[in-house]
Amino acid sequence: MASGEKTDAEQAEADPPAGAGEGKTPGLQIGWLRRAQGEAVRVRLLGGKVLAGELVDADVYTLLVRLASGETPVLVYKHAVAYVALGGRGAGGG
Repeated sequence: MASGEKTDAEQAEADPPAGAGEGKTPGLQIGWLRRAQGEAVRVRLLGGKVLAGELVDADVYTLLVRLASGETPVLVYKHAVAYVALGGRGAGGG
């Protein structure tokens, strides 16, 4: 990659999907996820499984969650997520 070129992830963040905040603000989703970083969360997947842990980071397409049961964070693709809620350390994992 040439000097000054952006990675795909950097480009996706620089150019959010159409309608994401309509050019006025970062958008509700991005703002909420930024405030939730470092907090305990519950991530419910479309298949019904609930992941409980700490939201480490998020970008346009993924969430990085450190599960309550382990040290290594897992990468969760947003298209597999039904919802994200604050307060997850004590929640069940399944």
